[in-house]
Amino acid sequence: MDINDLGPLEQAALRALAHAELIGAPLTVASLWRSLPGYRTSLANVRAALEDGQPLRQYVAVEKDHYALQGRDDVLRSMAVRQGNSDARWRDLKGSLRGLGKLPWVEGVAVTGTMAWGLLDQADAPCELVILAEGGRVPLARAAVRAWRRAAGLRTEIRIAAVLDGDQLTLPEDGAAAAWWLLAVRPVVNEKAFARLRAANEWARSRFPNFDTDDAGGLPEYFLGDRVDGRLAAVRRAAVSSDDDGVLLSSEGRKELGWEVALQGAVASRPIARPCAEWVGSDGASVLPLNLRDGDARVEGRMKVVSAWTFGDAAQDVVTPSPAKKAVPAKKAAPAKKAVPAKKAPTKKAAPASKRSRGATKQRATKTRAPRPRTAASPEGGGER
Repeated sequence: MDINDLGPLEQAALRALAHAELIGAPLTVASLWRSLPGYRTSLANVRAALEDGQPLRQYVAVEKDHYALQGRDDVLRSMAVRQGNSDARWRDLKGSLRGLGKLPWVEGVAVTGTMAWGLLDQADAPCELVILAEGGRVPLARAAVRAWRRAAGLRTEIRIAAVLDGDQLTLPEDGAAAAWWLLAVRPVVNEKAFARLRAANEWARSRFPNFDTDDAGGLPEYFLGDRVDGRLAAVRRAAVSSDDDGVLLSSEGRKELGWEVALQGAVASRPIARPCAEWVGSDGASVLPLNLRDGDARVEGRMKVVSAWTFGDAAQDVVTPSPAKKAVPAKKAAPAKKAVPAKKAPTKKAAPASKRSRGATKQRATKTRAPRPRTAASPEGGGER
C-alpha cells in the first residue's frame, strides 16, 4: 500500500503534518483537523481515521495524543520540554505584553511562531510577536515598540515578527504556508482587531476550511483582554478622534495633530522606525518570517518523500503458511455406553406428628416460692403452697 491507496482525508492529514514540520510541532487530533488543507470534514472523521488498524496509522507516529510523520520521533520526544519552555516564557512575559498593548499607535498584539502552538525550542528562545499598528502610523508604532522593548530589558526575550498597518489589512496571497501562518496567530491584546485581519484575508481561510479562529481547538489560549490605553495613549486618542470604537483607529475621520505629523517625519528615516531583518512591514513582499519563506517548497519536498513510502495492507495481512505435515487420522473413540438413568429412591410422605408420637411433654420446672410474710389477713403467715 502506498499514498495513492489513501483517501482524500488521509492525504490531507499527511500534508497537514508536513506543514507542522516547518516549525517542528506535533499536532493533537483537534489541531490536525483544523490544519487540514483544502478538505472540509468533521472532527469525528479525523479521529476515526487515526484509530488503530486504519491505513493512516502506518504513516504517523503518536505519543500522548500528539501525532507526527513517521521517523519524526524526535519531535514527539522533545514535546514535553518545549511545552515547559513555552509555559515558563509565558509566565514571565504576560504582564509585560499587557503593557505593550497600552502603547500609543499599537492596536493589537499577538503571539506567532512555535509559541502560538505552545512550544518553545529552548528556555532562552525569544517569543515572536505580531503587532497591529494604527492605520498610517506604522513608523511611530515601530519606534514605540522598539523603545519599549529596550526600556523593559526584553531585547532577547521578545522578537517582533511583523508590524502590520491597520489601513492595509489585506495581504497578498502567498501560498499555503502564509495562510497557515496567518491563521495560527494567537491574539494577546485586542482580539477584535485580529478578527478584522482574518476577515480581510478570506483567501487564507479558503485554504484551511476547518480552521475555526473563534475556538482554540487544541491550541493554547493566550488572550489577555481588549486594548486598554495607557495615559499617554488615552490623551492622544481623545485629541485625534471623538468617535473611537476601540478597534483600529484608521486615518479616516482622524484629526491630524501637528506634533504627531512632525514626530512621524522625524523618526521615519531613523533606524528605530525602519524594519530590520526580523521585521516585515506592510510594504514588504510577504508577511512570512524569514524561516518560512520557502515553506511551500519544503512541504512539497517532504510530501515527495512520504509518497515513496510503502506499507503492507493493514486490513489484509497475508501470512504464508509453512508446509504442514500430513495429518494422521485419529482413532475413533469407542462408542460410549448408553447411560441408564438411576432409579429414584422412594420417598415416604411424612405424616403429621401426633401427641403419642411426640412423646411426653416436658413440664416446666417451677422455682420454690419464698414464704409469704405475715399480714393482717393471714396472721400465721404462709408457708409453702
